[in-house]
Amino acid sequence: MQIGNSYAEEFIHIVGKNPQKANPLNQGIIAANRFLQYAVVEGQPTQLSIDQSIRMNRIFSHAQIYFDKVSLRDERLNFASLIQTNQTMLVGKNAPHFSSNAYVNGKIVRNFSLEAYKGKQNVLLIFYPKNFTSLCQSELVAFQDQLIEFEARNTAVVACSTDTADSHAAAARIPREDGGIMGVQFPIVSDANKTIATNYDVISGEYDYSEDGLLTSNSEMTALRGSFLIDKNGMVQHHLLNFFPLGRSVDEALRMADALCHVQESGQGCPANWTKE
Repeated sequence: MQIGNSYAEEFIHIVGKNPQKANPLNQGIIAANRFLQYAVVEGQPTQLSIDQSIRMNRIFSHAQIYFDKVSLRDERLNFASLIQTNQTMLVGKNAPHFSSNAYVNGKIVRNFSLEAYKGKQNVLLIFYPKNFTSLCQSELVAFQDQLIEFEARNTAVVACSTDTADSHAAAARIPREDGGIMGVQFPIVSDANKTIATNYDVISGEYDYSEDGLLTSNSEMTALRGSFLIDKNGMVQHHLLNFFPLGRSVDEALRMADALCHVQESGQGCPANWTKE
């Protein structure tokens, strides 16, 4: 596609770049839709091949769409509109991949991901806001108390918050009666850079880019109480999202784990109020 040099110069690879240095076009795209993570356009300045992908947070299971051109202002706005109208829940789509530090079995491990469970176990991924808060502690402890029941259903439990892995480790050293989570055995993932919660669409707060390309927010960027039941193939089969003051029911999570196992084993669906006999 032939475009002018002025537009060609506006396309840059912005992965890892400082938003302040992003050019007007990239700023326009990002400001128009905060879900855009990066854009890559390859080719010579005056002969760009736009057969590239734009990766976005929270949009498609494969996190990509293809486009023909975004060089002109109207086209750029239309492109942003296309992104917004294609927002979708993750149910029925592949769970977004992540690799991050996690507190596992008494130590911090690097590059923890859900890949180890693929083809072997279903996964219940539970997001929670913060360590050292009573409601979050009650949820983590409640899931731990029923962990053997999830394991009996071939379902791994994995937790995630926007705390650091060091914070997870510190919380795990404190006894339950003192507000800690000592004894919790399932992995607790660190999402300190907020990308996992954003990709799973459970991040709280309003954020945007200013005209100067600076990231702004009007509140703390922490995870809401989101639960994702992911099957052995990595597909999200069930999603629950609660606001901060509403804790989750572990019994209901077990019922959904039973339901997924029933579907996998029998090929039959589960009607309203279904429970395992």
